[in-house]
Amino acid sequence: MGQDRMRPEGRPQAGKFWKRPKIRTELKLTDDQVRDFEEIFLRNRKALIDLKADVEKKQLDLDEAISDNRSDDKKLAAQVDVVEQARGRLGKARAMMMIEMRRVLSPEQRERLEQLRAERDDQQGPGMRERGPHGGGTRGRPGPPPPPPEDEEGE
Repeated sequence: MGQDRMRPEGRPQAGKFWKRPKIRTELKLTDDQVRDFEEIFLRNRKALIDLKADVEKKQLDLDEAISDNRSDDKKLAAQVDVVEQARGRLGKARAMMMIEMRRVLSPEQRERLEQLRAERDDQQGPGMRERGPHGGGTRGRPGPPPPPPEDEEGE
């Protein structure tokens, strides 16, 4: 296990695609490429942790504001903007890291990686990426609450 945080079923943590034996074999990754991916990941990890924590704190502030019946709509809308800006910063940092990682792969490896992702998405079924692994919102965040039950008498 060591520093490669393993999930309970013994697989490397999500996102470290270069650690998965099938991916490594299918892409014919070299030891140098794996080392480059790990360096890029480690170099970006602290910033990603901080950005994710910032999103969670801003979301908590929003949740508290929503729970406070004294909050007006303008205050809530402003806090929604703050949360979405924090999510945007996190998303951009993740995307920039992936762009850097993309440069490590050859064009053939990038094409094969996309094929493998498409195959995985097909196996997971429609909407799995949107719902996340736990059936909630995007990437595991809770989705919106279910609609209220309809009145049985049709009112």
